[in-house]
Order: sequence, then C-alpha cells, then structure tokens
Amino acid sequence: MSRDGRGTCQFTTRSRSTLFSNLGLRGSPNDGPHWTGRRQRPEFFRALAVALLGFQTLLSGVEVRKPEVNGMKSEEIVARTRAEVQRRLAGQGAGHGFDHVERVLVSARRIQRETGGDPFVIELAVLLHDVGDAKFHDGVERSGQFAREILNELDVDNAVIEKVVHIVDNVSFRKRSTAAALSLEGQVVQDADRLDALGAIGIVRTIEYGASVGQPFYVAGDPTAKSGFAHFGEKLFKLRDLMNTQAGRHMSRQREEFMRTFLNQFLAECGESQESPVADA
Repeated sequence: MSRDGRGTCQFTTRSRSTLFSNLGLRGSPNDGPHWTGRRQRPEFFRALAVALLGFQTLLSGVEVRKPEVNGMKSEEIVARTRAEVQRRLAGQGAGHGFDHVERVLVSARRIQRETGGDPFVIELAVLLHDVGDAKFHDGVERSGQFAREILNELDVDNAVIEKVVHIVDNVSFRKRSTAAALSLEGQVVQDADRLDALGAIGIVRTIEYGASVGQPFYVAGDPTAKSGFAHFGEKLFKLRDLMNTQAGRHMSRQREEFMRTFLNQFLAECGESQESPVADA
C-alpha cells in the first residue's frame, strides 16, 4: 500500500497479492479476491485483524485537507478577513460595529444550513458587508471597494472576489429599489443582515442609534413624530415581507412578535395603550 502525491492511499499490485494470501484468498490483483472454499482456521482471523489494524493505522496518518484558494486554506482566509474587518471597525458603534457583523454571521450560518449556498462566499460577504459603511465615510458607500482590496491582499481567487463584491454592493436596505439580483449566497447574507434589525437586538439598536444622533425614542401624544418608536413602523415592521428565504421569514416573524410585545408594553406603561395599539400586520 502506498500514498500518492496528494496523500491518497493506493494498493500496489504486490501489496494486494500479499493481502490476498494472508487472508486465505485466491485471485489476481486485477481480477479481485475470491474465497478458496476451505474452512478458515484461527490463523485467518488473526491475519484479518492484523491487516485491518494496519489499514486503520495507515489511514490515521492521512491528512484530510481543507479546500484551498491559491494555496491558502479557506478557513485561514476567513480568519484573516475577520481580523482585518475587526481592526477597521474598532470603536464603530451605533449598531454597525463588529458586534453587528458577528451576530449577522451567526444568523447567516443558521440560514445557510437550511437553505444552502457556498459557506465560504457567505462568510466573506458577511464579514465585509459593512466594512465601508456610508454612515462612517462621509455618506459614500465604500464597502465593495474595501472588500475587493482586502481579498486581493489575501490573493483570493478572482471569481470568489466578484461573487463577494456583488453581494456587498447590493445587500443594503437603502439600495433595495436599484440593487441587482442577488445570488443564493447574497439572499442568505441579506436575510441575516435584516434579521439583526429585528427582535431584542433591533430594539437596542434603535435606541442606541437615536441616542447617538439626539433623536428621542418616543414623543408623547404623537407616535408618528420622528423618533425611534416611529422607526418601527417606517422600516422594521416591513422587513419580514422582504425576506428572501423560508428560514429568514420564520426567524423574522419570531423577532417581530417580540418587538410588538415590547412596544405594547411600553405604551401601556406610558398610559397610551388604548389610543395607540401596536397590532400584528
């Protein structure tokens, strides 16, 4: 038995003949083995055990290789991309820091398990989707540009870079009317990104953003005034209908129900539950 240059186990003609003989088999290495027909003795079973043990030992030394991109393993590319994005987003808050990226990654992995899509492309796109957010670059969206620069530095295959940049350039809620059609991987990333605006996290992000720009969460007596409360109706409660995947729709419904419960409780504590109910759509 031998290994080729890729670490693959191969039987040589000699090793196959020896194995046949040790196991009490008859036949050429090309024709395959067949039983001799005689009753096997204890020596046969000892030889079989030795042969199987040797085969197991050989296999245990064979490296199971991860997919590689231009000589670098995909998991290493993801790790190095993650480190670079974390460095660039350090200190960036208001719901768009690296903590947001990590939560989107959790949701994207869950959706991908149910929906499919290339996990390598999905993870890179998630990590890079906010790396040049317009909110922090004088109103100019630069995520696609930065994504391309980072992946080129890592010598990622051009085909993968184009897939990732296409997702990053078209995943934003702001571009929904002009965005190009997304691949399956892009749909997974977009759903995961939108999910982070819902549920308990969505409530916290809304309050956090309002505080950063001096916007009140609620204006008593005027629930439609520019406020965090109004943001729920203007955007957040519309996200469930915009989900691409079944998994995304299911997860968004659960989170939306939680937000409606919170808002109704908030209004009740303000004494306005009867006048301004927050009903399910």
